[in-house]
Amino acid sequence: MGSTCMTWEDEENNRQIRFRVDYTIGNSEIEIVDVVPTEVSFEDSRCVGVHTAKGRDLLLQQIQRSGRIETLKSEIAELDELLAVV
Repeated sequence: MGSTCMTWEDEENNRQIRFRVDYTIGNSEIEIVDVVPTEVSFEDSRCVGVHTAKGRDLLLQQIQRSGRIETLKSEIAELDELLAVV
């Protein structure tokens, strides 16, 4: 299983949501196992950690509604290709 950190730019609320993506790669196919919001950064440079299940669930729902989850597999594939070259 692999893990990487990614960001969702929530322009409507002037913030960035940082989240961890856990995934597996098998038979050249990427499966997203878990997406866990970890931090919220605001435009005024404040950063707040996400420490509660309710907070993580709320942010995950917002990330899902934004369509950001659909782009994760291709981004992980590109990252995996880059790491294989190094």
